[in-house]
Amino acid sequence: MALVCVALVFTLKERIAQGEHLALLSVRNIVQLLEIHLAHRPQTPTEVLAAMSRRQQGRQKSIDFARKKRGKPKLF
Repeated sequence: MALVCVALVFTLKERIAQGEHLALLSVRNIVQLLEIHLAHRPQTPTEVLAAMSRRQQGRQKSIDFARKKRGKPKLF
């Protein structure tokens, strides 16, 4: 339970630190960023950042679709 709390605090701090640049930063994104710095690096930093950007665009489309479906205004 303690490790989950630490992971959530870390994720929150990273979201705050990234601000608007990566407003939809997810745990998966953070894992990919950590992969850059770990010994077993499956991708280059450019590839990881490109994948993060594609996922964030998809997440934003989902958010926009849900807001449109509910009739709420877009906040971003």
